[in-house]
Amino acid sequence: MMNPDTFKLQLNQIVDFKNHRDISYREEELVPSWEKNNLSYFQNLMLIPVSSMSSFGSAVWDFNADADAGNVSINCRGSSLRIYWDNFENIPKFVITEIKCITYLYKLNPKLFINQDKNGKHIKANTLTKVTRDGLRFINHVFMLLNDKYGIEYIHKSFSSLAQLDSGMFTEAASTFEYTYHSELKTFLDNMRHPFSKNVVGEMVDCKDPKTLPWKNRSNTGVRDAKIIPELNFDKLVQYSSFLVTDFLVTMGEEPSDKVAIKYLSIKSGSVKLFSELGFTKHVFDVYAASRLQLAGYDDEIINQMLPDLGINNHFKGRSGNLVPSYATKNSILFNKTGNTFADVLKITNLIKYAAEYLISQFTGMRPSEIASIPLDCIVKENNIYLIESKVTKGRSSAIKDLFDDKWVAIPAIIDAVKCIQMLNVIYQSDKLFSNVETKSINSEKKYLTSQSFKIHINNLITYIFGEEITSEIGFYTYMTRHTLAYHLFRADLGLPFISYQLKHLVQDAERYTSKGMHSGITLSYGHIGDELAKGTRGLRRQAEIEKVKSTMDPDGIYLGPKGIEHKQKLQNLFSGYMAEGYDKEDVFVAMVEQGIALVNMGTGFCYGGRTEDFDESIPCIGSLRCNPIRCKNAIVTKANAPKWREVYIENMQNLNKPEYASSSKQIQEAIDEAKKVLEYLGEPIT
Repeated sequence: MMNPDTFKLQLNQIVDFKNHRDISYREEELVPSWEKNNLSYFQNLMLIPVSSMSSFGSAVWDFNADADAGNVSINCRGSSLRIYWDNFENIPKFVITEIKCITYLYKLNPKLFINQDKNGKHIKANTLTKVTRDGLRFINHVFMLLNDKYGIEYIHKSFSSLAQLDSGMFTEAASTFEYTYHSELKTFLDNMRHPFSKNVVGEMVDCKDPKTLPWKNRSNTGVRDAKIIPELNFDKLVQYSSFLVTDFLVTMGEEPSDKVAIKYLSIKSGSVKLFSELGFTKHVFDVYAASRLQLAGYDDEIINQMLPDLGINNHFKGRSGNLVPSYATKNSILFNKTGNTFADVLKITNLIKYAAEYLISQFTGMRPSEIASIPLDCIVKENNIYLIESKVTKGRSSAIKDLFDDKWVAIPAIIDAVKCIQMLNVIYQSDKLFSNVETKSINSEKKYLTSQSFKIHINNLITYIFGEEITSEIGFYTYMTRHTLAYHLFRADLGLPFISYQLKHLVQDAERYTSKGMHSGITLSYGHIGDELAKGTRGLRRQAEIEKVKSTMDPDGIYLGPKGIEHKQKLQNLFSGYMAEGYDKEDVFVAMVEQGIALVNMGTGFCYGGRTEDFDESIPCIGSLRCNPIRCKNAIVTKANAPKWREVYIENMQNLNKPEYASSSKQIQEAIDEAKKVLEYLGEPIT
């Protein structure tokens, strides 16, 4: 913490800028001797230490070595904690100096800028750098437009202050600014136009309230529309990620915790090839890992400790007695005999790592900053429930204490994903669960996974499973897994069927964890957890509510079952009336969300039974909640029920050829055929 006397001295020095700005602007000119004290002020200003590594006059302000940088997520360090002033070449030099003054005032004493910092005492380094960089980008755009109109030489000679910009210039720039207007840019502009900034600029900056400017792109001051991974893509992405992880563990001789994934793996279909299907073995993996380690500078003794099953024997040694170098191993007899190349192993092990990272991210809902902080040994057990333990740097208290603060429920799929990365880490040598795919050299500093690198990892995985076109359509970004999880928890809260068995496990385990009152003292609904995950976004709950209505009330939908034709006809009559009044389908769906619907979700279908006033003993689902369009006249099956029918198909396919189910094989085959017909009728993939 800064010494009070130093703080007061620096604050006064910045505030006094307006009394010296004219001389400071002429720093390169010859000035009379009686003005030398003013020039000395400017020289001293440039020497003020703004961070442990930078002074006021530095071209780069670097906050990485400051004390509070330790509280910043590891994926937000490096360039994220630097301000590169020279990158904004359109802004005149002296205007940059003004912005430096306002920025340092904001760092020294945020409470001077009312409503900008709730505590009014301290601004975090990553917040300061982001606010400043985003603001500089916009001011750079303002001056770019001026430079294009009047010429850069004229503008740089004529403009010596932000106060020379008028509201029309800000308005024009906002309407053509390609980047999104959000809370950090608002903070910068509010600081710039704040009355206290007159101490720097000399007069009020003529900029309207940033919220009223005609921004080309805006996020409504930080509240953003959240995107999710589309449902069928989500289901397949989870499925194949689980296959990659489970197959790797089995091939390496490990017992997976996710028993359901093992069953699903036995009837896998599709073109995605797994570790074992490509002919890889634990031995091939060990040889590959040894060559990666040697290339990174690790000696035979260390490699033997890390890969005891391999053993550095003569088969892997050259004439000198050392392990065959990596470049030779890439073309060694071992790889040629198995038909595998070094590049093949590199590709598949990277994909397995990406799949494991995706599963952990998807079913914990961690923020990117939390992901980057997970230690390699992260699984803990409390009250017989497995949890992932990490560190949270986000400075916001949560209503769900510990559940989404520093511990996350670890379902079997997550436990397997963690185990998978721990085994793969012999290649990467990281102390964090999430890492880059390069091997850390024996004497090099640790490098941590950035948000951009994580995005690349998941995009590579999506491309492997779906191809580049679908990857582009999904448009994955780092918060998408969190928002997708929130969306599916809202769906669970609304009674819609689960689209993946992993999600079912998560909901069940989260319920066990929270209902025990271990940390929160309350029982949380899935929707409540979804609300916590979705903070800072909008539309996810409403999106799930509208989906529920569409699944049963779309006049153009597909409906199977005795009541299906009748139901669809009623909907078409109803909607034709609304459309005649000028409403479109989406308007009607939104209205239905507000009013609620009368159908009951039974998992495999929706039941019209509740509409029968008299007792009807022919309805077979009473007491068992079993819904089947062939057996029940009140059943309607829609696309929303497809996940349950897919589960019926897969479960029965598992049991069909098992000896213990031989006496029931006819019934099992009937269930398979029935589920297959339902899925085909709905236009849904079988698996």
